[in-house]
Amino acid sequence: MVPEEKGSITLSKEAAIIFATAKFKPFHNRIKNNPQKTNPFLKLHENKKT
Repeated sequence: MVPEEKGSITLSKEAAIIFATAKFKPFHNRIKNNPQKTNPFLKLHENKKT
């Protein structure tokens, strides 16, 4: 008996192609949609400069 793999997602062929060609960018879209939110890493970078 083969142990069942946990946390794996099986993609359809179309979804796999979209994912492999990097057309699927959920985090990229989230960053674009929130321009009013300040990036904490930019603040850290500015603080290190001064």
